[in-house]
Amino acid sequence: MQTPPPPAPVQRPQQGPVSLSGMPNQAWNLQQSTPQMPLPPQPAPTQPRPKYSLALLTLLIIMAALLVLGGSGWLVYSTQVAPAQQQATATAQNQTATVVQQATVAHQPANLTATAQVGATATVVAANPNPYSPHTGKLALIDPLTQPYLWQNYKGSDLTCQFKSGAYHVIENKRFVNGCTPSTPDYSNFAFEAQMTVLQGYCGGLAFRSDPNLESLYYFEVCADRNYYFAVYQNHKLIKTLIKNTSTAIHLGLNQSNLVAVVANGSHIDLYVNNQKINSVTDTTYTQGRFFLIADNYGNQTEVSFNKMRLWTL
Repeated sequence: MQTPPPPAPVQRPQQGPVSLSGMPNQAWNLQQSTPQMPLPPQPAPTQPRPKYSLALLTLLIIMAALLVLGGSGWLVYSTQVAPAQQQATATAQNQTATVVQQATVAHQPANLTATAQVGATATVVAANPNPYSPHTGKLALIDPLTQPYLWQNYKGSDLTCQFKSGAYHVIENKRFVNGCTPSTPDYSNFAFEAQMTVLQGYCGGLAFRSDPNLESLYYFEVCADRNYYFAVYQNHKLIKTLIKNTSTAIHLGLNQSNLVAVVANGSHIDLYVNNQKINSVTDTTYTQGRFFLIADNYGNQTEVSFNKMRLWTL
């Protein structure tokens, strides 16, 4: 629907000089004229010289100086400050997309030049150090999970993964663990974190060192009742539960955000919630694979939202 054009401005007729018809053009002399004696010539009157006080002169000088300085200030603002602010605003608006492209430069290099890739990636890496022991490694992936960059929307018979309300939602309808993964290479040793919130149901978390079909994997899930589990799946079957415990580091209840992380280095695996290490385990079942964001259904539909995902290779 097109917006109607604004109404044309009303043209007011221009008013010319008023003619007072019927009025005399000269004033009538109501006195009777009488002869008068000529007067001696009078000296021309002198115009009085205007007097300016010192205070007024000082004020005028100050005002002139302010006008000059103000003009200079506006020139500096319009030619230097304003363009810099506009550039900063544009940079901030594109920061999310740029950060994702820069951090995943090895996988998505098409839209960045080689020079931009090197310099920008160094900046992003410096701003995102690994916060987990051993506090080393290289930032490999980063995604705020607010819109499709690495992850994509997915709709299946029992699983839905979609972007909504500024986060990536994983919705599981059947009674098992399920999740979605981006198209990235397999990883062996890494630190991996994501902010997650259980909106409905029970548990959500991270699966890693998985095959592409999420059949054989490690999974670390955190539940709304403060329970957490770390287990091994093989061919869609739970073959061993390595850890089953409760932690006060987990924020209790639905709609509570928890920062969940895992550090896998060889056979040693550390588990974190909200930057606190809650447990460790040693296991050699899997050495590399993909990672997934998961929801675990214990009889009722479970919906988990994720954002702020980062991964460092060790």
